[in-house]
Amino acid sequence: MKSKKIISLMILSISLTSCGDISGSWQTIIPNKKIITSLNNSVEPFNTTMSLRYFNNDKHPLDDSQIETLTNLYTDIVNYLHKIFDRHYSYYQDDNKEYLTNLRTINQSLGKNQAIKCDERLYSILKQGVELFELTDGYFNIFTGTLTDYWDDIFNRVYNYESIEDLDPYFSEASRRQLENIVKAIPKDIETINKILVFDDANQTVTFNKIAGYENVLISIGGIAKGYATDLIKQSLLENGYNEGYLYSGGSSITMLGKPIYSKESNGHSISVVNPKTSTFFESKLAFQMAYKKEFSFSTSGNSTAKKSYSFLDSDNNTVYRHHIFNPYTGYPTSYYHSVSVSSSNIPNITLDGLSTAFMNLDVNNAIKLAKKILERNPKYELELFLLSTETDENGNLKMYTNSKNSTLVSKEGVVIIYEK
Repeated sequence: MKSKKIISLMILSISLTSCGDISGSWQTIIPNKKIITSLNNSVEPFNTTMSLRYFNNDKHPLDDSQIETLTNLYTDIVNYLHKIFDRHYSYYQDDNKEYLTNLRTINQSLGKNQAIKCDERLYSILKQGVELFELTDGYFNIFTGTLTDYWDDIFNRVYNYESIEDLDPYFSEASRRQLENIVKAIPKDIETINKILVFDDANQTVTFNKIAGYENVLISIGGIAKGYATDLIKQSLLENGYNEGYLYSGGSSITMLGKPIYSKESNGHSISVVNPKTSTFFESKLAFQMAYKKEFSFSTSGNSTAKKSYSFLDSDNNTVYRHHIFNPYTGYPTSYYHSVSVSSSNIPNITLDGLSTAFMNLDVNNAIKLAKKILERNPKYELELFLLSTETDENGNLKMYTNSKNSTLVSKEGVVIIYEK
């Protein structure tokens, strides 16, 4: 029996602090977690802990009415977007007579030749998902719902103490054949995708077509749903005059609401990323840290997530990592990185989330090449890339590759920074 190890640490922990000369207090607002499905069970928005961290400035403090308005605004957006982006459950309309049209509705329409009228936000995220396929050369792909279900079943069974050797495709021929068939049914070129998912901008409808070879395809937007929600929430908060704080979207992304006016110019905000290799449930150890003096967004994908990751040694004694991010061309999670982080001052959160997912599927050279290609196509973009590799140097330090020019970037114990041009 090959050695194996179950991993259930958080992907990362991001800490944001301010060293300010403007007095005030931080207030944490968490959206209502009780969303009731049509099956009368409750789910957590976006299956993670999201929060708004707001700085209540003493110069213009919020009164109770404003705090209530801010809380309701945040909660309403989060809860509604979860419902229309959910592919697993149905939800009733407010009148409790009809279902909301959501991603589950669209997946269930596969092959029925139905033009599904969508909420503008659901329509938009699907179109942007296809655009991200083109931007990332197909390494981000929304047509991986069946592949996600395949690996989720394995993770669930592994965490219920079933044997990895009976389940993982590295060991099990039956599981490997099943995976190969699933991968064949994932569209991998834009021409095929445009035949499968047809958009009608004039009527705001999508038609999910079944074509030969792709009969079992399902859409999943889990890799970008939080990022898109964060973009909309941020826009709404700013339009309503709330611009002093940040949005924390689970353990993987963060975005400022505006320039941090409550920080001293010389310090800015410090953001830290955990080293999954050396951290435990009881103690988080950092991989690297830096400070930002302006508005920014930060997104991280990693190979260590609670109940959705494990590892084992292959026949050559190399560690093979299994996690929730899968290469759509091979069907397998890669073992290149412990985590991939991307940061920008002007790229939407939905795009950053898609990029961090795509870069996880590429080795260092190809990840750097793709980043350069994206910047060439979009010269106004600012994009910093942080690749925390599973490789080590001669001293046993993890290699962290980056194109960042941030002078405050420092590595922590056990990590060495390698700068890429």
